Amino acid sequence: MGSTDSPTSKDPAPVAGGRTFLPNPGDLFFVLILVLLLVQRPYYLFGDGGTGWHLSTGHYILDHHKIPTTDFISYLTEGKPWLALYWFGDLLMAIADRVAGLNGLALLCAVGIGLLFLLLYRRVRQSGCHFILACGLTALGAIASCVHWFARPHILSFFGTYLFAVSLEDFYRGKISAKKLILTLAVVTVVWTNSHPGFAAGFALCAIYLAVTGFTWLFDKKAERRSLAKKKTVAIVATIAACIAAAFVHPNGIELHRALGKYLGEKKMVEMVKEYQSPKFHGDVEMVALELLFFLLALGMVVHKKRLSVPQALASFAFAHLALSGVRYMPLFVIVALPFIAELFAKPARKLAFATVDNTAAQESLLVDFRESDIVSGETEQETEDAGTASIQPAPIKVMDAVVRKWNALGDNLDAVEKNSSSYAMSYAAVLLFVAIIAYDQALPGPKMLNAGFNPAGFPTTTLDYIKKNNLPIKKGFNEANWGGYIFYKSGIQVFIDDRGILYGEDFYLLYASVINLAPGWQQFLDKYGIEWVIFPKDNIFCDQLKMDGWKVLNEDPAAVVLQRPAAGNVAGPGSAPAVKSEPSDPPG
Repeated sequence: MGSTDSPTSKDPAPVAGGRTFLPNPGDLFFVLILVLLLVQRPYYLFGDGGTGWHLSTGHYILDHHKIPTTDFISYLTEGKPWLALYWFGDLLMAIADRVAGLNGLALLCAVGIGLLFLLLYRRVRQSGCHFILACGLTALGAIASCVHWFARPHILSFFGTYLFAVSLEDFYRGKISAKKLILTLAVVTVVWTNSHPGFAAGFALCAIYLAVTGFTWLFDKKAERRSLAKKKTVAIVATIAACIAAAFVHPNGIELHRALGKYLGEKKMVEMVKEYQSPKFHGDVEMVALELLFFLLALGMVVHKKRLSVPQALASFAFAHLALSGVRYMPLFVIVALPFIAELFAKPARKLAFATVDNTAAQESLLVDFRESDIVSGETEQETEDAGTASIQPAPIKVMDAVVRKWNALGDNLDAVEKNSSSYAMSYAAVLLFVAIIAYDQALPGPKMLNAGFNPAGFPTTTLDYIKKNNLPIKKGFNEANWGGYIFYKSGIQVFIDDRGILYGEDFYLLYASVINLAPGWQQFLDKYGIEWVIFPKDNIFCDQLKMDGWKVLNEDPAAVVLQRPAAGNVAGPGSAPAVKSEPSDPPG
């Protein structure tokens, strides 16, 4: 059997002459993500209208030098107490927008996402995963997670999940001290709590590691392992206590947690939000990538041959369940599970070659030996046999053995090159280049090189200009919920509703949904709130019905239409001819 922990003569040797200027493969992922999000798909990060109210909140903080405590975006809830749960993330977004516009915000978010996958790639390689497999896994992870790449504070939640996952795992393996674990995760919790409610994922990861170390402490047969598990259990309990205290370092204190508990308890409203719904496996490339990661996770559990981290395995399966329960959790599964999947297919010698932390103190590790086979690394039983025995192998076995040897030889050669590549110089250069491009675009008039922002085909444009120019009564308007934050950000027009479900409450949100789906009583709802005009997506059953009922088209653009209620006595019945429409430039009557 091949050794699982000691270096071998196959370790990659340094390239003569020291470091080269060749880009690190992590650079390539970083730069590709920047190019994709800033050049190839400049609207991608702005596919959610909620970005608008996040930006508006951040700008409010910059303008008033305080965090808002009451709503100012909806005329319906103006002055109503509101908890700005994402205030720190909103502030960062607004600073980028104020300095460099939406291009600046896009660059900030793209750099964040690119950095995340650079770190994941590095983590995967440090596990001992083959270069080609590591690239494939990282690419699959990026594809699967891109369903939730939006310019919103949840990008900080990605980093919170990553830092919790790697810190807990490094502590479990004896790579970092208890003191470092506690301090790191306490600081991360403060930032995470003030940026995004997803900080609960950090506590879930702590609970998994606590359960495993506690179980080992109580039930393991070896006294030495029980003693070590006890120390780790105490440290994780102290970490959880520190993180709980850190989670109350928020302007709203305990009210934050009460509000989150209430919101998560409103199941019907949460299920209405598309990103909380389960992924639909109908051949979309993102879902295919997720399926492949699930397959590799299952396959790796079958064929692995190394000592494994039980809590890392449990966390991977727990977050796989989360990914199946909601699209928004797919990136979290990738962050937690990708390093574990990589390790299932890793080669121990390659892991040592890429290790950046001394992990020779085996007594500090609680890894479990599940099986002894060395199939995955290619260190097969045949390597210990003499040539005479090997010569009588069946042809298929010989071919497989040759393929495995060549695969490992290729990996060893690439390892040597990668270890001597430049230290992410390409990534730094790419960021500086895009900063220069954005500065150039801001300084000079004319066509812009970068045009990140909201897609005119999916969000209102000239219709907002029409509303402002013709002074439509703001408190008589009705809008699509996901557009609410965008409309306020772009025009300053207060809206009827936006997608802050925690502000409006489940009952009202469900009532709104029934209205736009033409449930019985929808007309009475519009009458109750005195609605005189609406701005809605053009291809929508709600708009179609309003047109049939005689509502006039005041203005439209590629995404939206503005409709005005007909005057009393001039109402067409369902299915009848609509009232005479005014020209788009006519003011409302």
